Amino acid sequence: MVRVARTARDGVHGIDELPDLLPHADVVILVVPLTSETRGLVDAAFLARMKDGALLANLARGPVVVTDDLVAALATGRISAALDVVDPEPLPARQSALGRAEPAGVAARRRRQQRDVAARPPARARPAAPVRDR
Repeated sequence: MVRVARTARDGVHGIDELPDLLPHADVVILVVPLTSETRGLVDAAFLARMKDGALLANLARGPVVVTDDLVAALATGRISAALDVVDPEPLPARQSALGRAEPAGVAARRRRQQRDVAARPPARARPAAPVRDR
Protein backbone atom coordinates (compact mmCIF):
# COMPACT_ATOMS: atom_id res chain seq x y z
CA MET A 1 0.00 0.00 0.00
CA VAL A 2 1.24 3.44 -0.93
CA ARG A 3 -0.08 6.29 1.20
CA VAL A 4 -0.43 9.85 -0.07
CA ALA A 5 -1.25 12.96 1.98
CA ARG A 6 -1.18 16.72 1.57
CA THR A 7 2.46 16.79 2.69
CA ALA A 8 5.11 14.09 2.55
CA ARG A 9 6.43 12.52 5.76
CA ASP A 10 8.05 9.26 6.76
CA GLY A 11 6.21 6.48 4.89
CA VAL A 12 3.79 8.88 3.19
CA HIS A 13 4.13 10.51 -0.23
CA GLY A 14 3.10 14.11 -0.81
CA ILE A 15 0.14 14.81 -3.09
CA ASP A 16 2.54 16.44 -5.54
CA GLU A 17 3.92 12.92 -6.20
CA LEU A 18 0.49 11.49 -7.05
CA PRO A 19 0.77 11.86 -10.86
CA ASP A 20 3.91 9.69 -10.84
CA LEU A 21 2.32 7.08 -8.54
CA LEU A 22 -0.97 6.61 -10.41
CA PRO A 23 0.42 4.57 -13.34
CA HIS A 24 1.64 1.91 -10.87
CA ALA A 25 -1.48 1.51 -8.71
CA ASP A 26 -3.93 -1.35 -9.21
CA VAL A 27 -6.42 0.34 -6.87
CA VAL A 28 -6.75 4.04 -6.01
CA ILE A 29 -8.83 4.66 -2.89
CA LEU A 30 -9.96 8.23 -2.25
CA VAL A 31 -10.49 9.11 1.40
CA VAL A 32 -10.20 12.90 1.51
CA PRO A 33 -12.33 15.77 2.81
CA LEU A 34 -14.04 18.05 0.31
CA THR A 35 -11.98 21.24 0.22
CA SER A 36 -11.07 23.75 -2.43
CA GLU A 37 -7.89 21.68 -2.98
CA THR A 38 -9.69 18.35 -3.42
CA ARG A 39 -12.77 19.49 -5.41
CA GLY A 40 -12.23 18.11 -8.92
CA LEU A 41 -9.03 16.31 -7.89
CA VAL A 42 -10.01 13.32 -10.04
CA ASP A 43 -10.35 14.80 -13.49
CA ALA A 44 -9.57 13.58 -17.01
CA ALA A 45 -5.81 14.03 -16.51
CA PHE A 46 -5.87 12.06 -13.22
CA LEU A 47 -7.92 9.25 -14.79
CA ALA A 48 -5.67 9.14 -17.89
CA ARG A 49 -2.63 8.54 -15.65
CA MET A 50 -4.25 5.53 -13.97
CA LYS A 51 -2.97 2.09 -14.91
CA ASP A 52 -5.02 0.07 -17.43
CA GLY A 53 -7.38 -2.21 -15.50
CA ALA A 54 -7.10 -0.14 -12.31
CA LEU A 55 -10.00 0.43 -9.93
CA LEU A 56 -10.93 3.86 -8.57
CA ALA A 57 -12.76 3.62 -5.23
CA ASN A 58 -14.28 6.90 -4.11
CA LEU A 59 -15.05 6.88 -0.39
CA ALA A 60 -14.72 10.67 -0.30
CA ARG A 61 -17.34 13.26 -1.26
CA GLY A 62 -18.85 13.20 -4.75
CA PRO A 63 -17.37 16.50 -6.01
CA VAL A 64 -13.82 15.15 -5.51
CA VAL A 65 -14.43 13.35 -8.83
CA VAL A 66 -15.42 15.18 -12.02
CA THR A 67 -18.37 12.96 -12.94
CA ASP A 68 -18.34 13.69 -16.69
CA ASP A 69 -14.63 12.80 -16.84
CA LEU A 70 -15.22 9.58 -14.91
CA VAL A 71 -18.13 8.59 -17.16
CA ALA A 72 -15.93 9.12 -20.22
CA ALA A 73 -13.10 7.05 -18.71
CA LEU A 74 -15.45 4.23 -17.71
CA ALA A 75 -16.97 4.15 -21.19
CA THR A 76 -13.58 3.16 -22.60
CA GLY A 77 -13.46 0.11 -20.31
CA ARG A 78 -9.85 0.95 -19.42
CA ILE A 79 -10.57 1.46 -15.71
CA SER A 80 -13.40 0.60 -13.35
CA ALA A 81 -14.88 2.35 -10.34
CA ALA A 82 -16.54 1.62 -7.02
CA LEU A 83 -18.49 4.63 -5.85
CA ASP A 84 -19.95 5.34 -2.45
CA VAL A 85 -21.22 8.73 -3.59
CA VAL A 86 -21.57 10.64 -6.86
CA ASP A 87 -22.07 14.24 -7.87
CA PRO A 88 -24.80 15.18 -8.55
CA GLU A 89 -27.10 12.82 -6.68
CA PRO A 90 -29.19 11.38 -8.17
CA LEU A 91 -27.33 11.15 -11.45
CA PRO A 92 -28.98 12.64 -14.54
CA ALA A 93 -29.96 10.17 -17.26
CA ARG A 94 -26.99 11.31 -19.40
CA GLN A 95 -24.64 9.64 -16.94
CA SER A 96 -25.86 6.21 -18.05
CA ALA A 97 -22.44 4.56 -17.65
CA LEU A 98 -22.77 5.11 -13.91
CA GLY A 99 -26.54 4.68 -13.80
CA ARG A 100 -26.23 1.07 -14.90
CA ALA A 101 -23.81 0.30 -12.09
CA GLU A 102 -24.83 -2.05 -9.33
CA PRO A 103 -25.22 -0.66 -5.80
CA ALA A 104 -21.96 0.89 -4.56
CA GLY A 105 -20.66 0.95 -8.15
CA VAL A 106 -19.50 -2.65 -8.41
CA ALA A 107 -17.72 -2.72 -11.74
CA ALA A 108 -18.41 -5.18 -14.53
CA ARG A 109 -14.91 -6.59 -14.30
CA ARG A 110 -15.43 -7.41 -10.64
CA ARG A 111 -18.75 -9.09 -11.42
CA ARG A 112 -17.04 -11.27 -14.05
CA GLN A 113 -14.38 -12.26 -11.52
CA GLN A 114 -17.06 -13.17 -8.98
CA ARG A 115 -18.97 -15.16 -11.61
CA ASP A 116 -15.79 -17.05 -12.56
CA VAL A 117 -15.09 -17.95 -8.95
CA ALA A 118 -18.69 -19.05 -8.40
CA ALA A 119 -18.53 -21.30 -11.49
CA ARG A 120 -15.56 -23.28 -10.18
CA PRO A 121 -16.33 -26.69 -8.75
CA PRO A 122 -16.38 -26.61 -4.96
CA ALA A 123 -13.30 -27.83 -3.13
CA ARG A 124 -13.69 -31.08 -1.31
CA ALA A 125 -14.74 -30.30 2.22
CA ARG A 126 -13.56 -32.11 5.30
CA PRO A 127 -15.99 -32.77 8.11
CA ALA A 128 -15.66 -30.18 10.85
CA ALA A 129 -14.31 -31.27 14.22
CA PRO A 130 -17.01 -31.48 16.87
CA VAL A 131 -17.34 -28.43 19.10
CA ARG A 132 -16.96 -29.26 22.77
CA ASP A 133 -18.16 -27.22 25.71
CA ARG A 134 -15.52 -26.24 28.22
